[in-house]
Amino acid sequence: MAQYTVFYKDDAEKEIQQAYNGVCEDTDFIAHFTALGCTSILVESEDTPNDHFYINDAENGVVKRGIMDITIDKTICNVDEVITLTGVPEGASIKINDGEISQTMNADSSLTFTLQQSGVFKVSIEHPTSRKYFIWNNYIEARRLTI
Repeated sequence: MAQYTVFYKDDAEKEIQQAYNGVCEDTDFIAHFTALGCTSILVESEDTPNDHFYINDAENGVVKRGIMDITIDKTICNVDEVITLTGVPEGASIKINDGEISQTMNADSSLTFTLQQSGVFKVSIEHPTSRKYFIWNNYIEARRLTI
């Protein structure tokens, strides 16, 4: 286990900005991150704290972000074919093409939708407690059959 001085934005999200290996006594380094609005804590961690971690609510340690366990039944489909996402956490925000279509997930954890035009569509899912989970992104290609 190693010690790190972790600089983070002192706001609701507590995003890690930089981790210094050991106790940071570099006044220029401290001044730089303080000027950016960062606070620092000294933590012990087996892994180097980076953007895969966030500061815990007590602000005395780091926690590894979780991965939303979402599955998609297909990434290439025909227009008007049903696509199903499962494992979507309740309250998650679902966006297609960066918000052209946006919904919030209910308690069902399963989402079905149909693409009515051809193209490639970005599907993003963000948990309401975004600092605790990575954003899930995937692309779906809808093709129009021509005979």
